[in-house]
Amino acid sequence: MESESAFNDATGSILTFTILGIVLGTSTWSITASAFSFIKMAGGGIGIGLLTGWMTAVLISERYGFLRDYPAIAYITAAIGSYFTADQLGFSGFMATFTSGVLLGNHEALGLRQSDEKLSAVVHVFDGITLMMRMLIFVLLGTQVNLGALKTYWLPGLGIVAVFMLIARPLTVLACTLPDRKAKWRWNEILFMFWIRETGVIPAALVGLIAGMGVAHMEAIASVTFMAILITIVLQAGTTAWVAGKLGLIIGERR
Repeated sequence: MESESAFNDATGSILTFTILGIVLGTSTWSITASAFSFIKMAGGGIGIGLLTGWMTAVLISERYGFLRDYPAIAYITAAIGSYFTADQLGFSGFMATFTSGVLLGNHEALGLRQSDEKLSAVVHVFDGITLMMRMLIFVLLGTQVNLGALKTYWLPGLGIVAVFMLIARPLTVLACTLPDRKAKWRWNEILFMFWIRETGVIPAALVGLIAGMGVAHMEAIASVTFMAILITIVLQAGTTAWVAGKLGLIIGERR
């Protein structure tokens, strides 16, 4: 589920700005042009992320790195550097940051071992940063929500969220799991994936970025996004353990 969230967030951000360019008239609509724009943004972001991630892994490795004692600073620099480099070149900063993180998280596969003790300290640093960033992002989302607009759009917003949760999500899970014969997914696992997919930080962050671009109907967009985040976090995330138990997926309770 964590891998799915990571891939969805990176690709979703690219699709958001690709579609936004068409809506705002900054790019022309055609399947070829849109596909090329997506591939360019994703491919460029992946390339920047691979380069940044590999260089950072080398610099903090036990064998080669002179920054081995400062992995937290190196990780933060890699995240910021990969994002802004990709963004300035017209690529996806989110994809670059994600790819850089994938390489750093799999440093041993690259033959660039890092100190477990120092990496443990990095986890504590990032836990604190993650908490603060989430708070700031949700505060930003809250500033974009107009209670009057929320009252106006709550019914269509509820319908949109219901479609995402009850139709789009199950169809997507089936499209991904049924062709995968190697994994041998069981139906209780598939049903669990139908339900568990809360919306969170990245949609809130994207709404904040879009708000700064002067997009029309921003109040409606913010209201629907707020409802999606609230409903999925309260309803889906709040019932994760209960659903897992009912489906026999909790370790120690499987029959």
